[in-house]
Amino acid sequence: MNKSTTLIILAVSLIISLAIGFGSGYLVGQKTTASNYQAQIEKAKKFFPLIPDVRSVSGVVKKISGNVVTIEMPASANPFEDLPTTREVAITDKTKIVKSEPKDTRAYQEEIAVYQEALKKVQRQTAPASTGTAPTTPAAMANMPVPPMPFSEKDVKLSDLKEGMQISVQAGENIKTATKFEAVKITISSIAAPAVAPSVAPAALPKP
Repeated sequence: MNKSTTLIILAVSLIISLAIGFGSGYLVGQKTTASNYQAQIEKAKKFFPLIPDVRSVSGVVKKISGNVVTIEMPASANPFEDLPTTREVAITDKTKIVKSEPKDTRAYQEEIAVYQEALKKVQRQTAPASTGTAPTTPAAMANMPVPPMPFSEKDVKLSDLKEGMQISVQAGENIKTATKFEAVKITISSIAAPAVAPSVAPAALPKP
């Protein structure tokens, strides 16, 4: 074997060795990057806890066809969930439909005053005088007065539902991923419905 042939063989061997080393390093680096990326995803999920059972939704009435009301909802605030934004709500003879209206300011303040007096009375009867703390026993909690709501509810009919209204719908089952379900109660909001942006698919997470 002459000197030229030996040099060629050595050069080829060196190139092959470098290629193998570079390839191995690249694969290890890719595996490490993917592992770090997955770890970051799992960490981010902790800030968006999943709610497995959903029995009420809110949205804007987009269409009314017979006893079926179609509502449009914003996309889920959780980027790791892809929930339906369009729901078809069936209204039955058992569905309660109400309209939420703000109470008169003076009347509501009077209800607040009555509630506060009732609360103080329960606290005096059940809490130790030396501590002045609120009662926490089950018996005491059962006697706690219920705070008044700033809104009152007025019974209405299906014909009172109109397109563009903001409503909340309660169901008797888990409707987290349901696109069609029966309503137990529908509440029409007295507040004007905000504009609903066109629904879009959640942005894809960057690839490692």
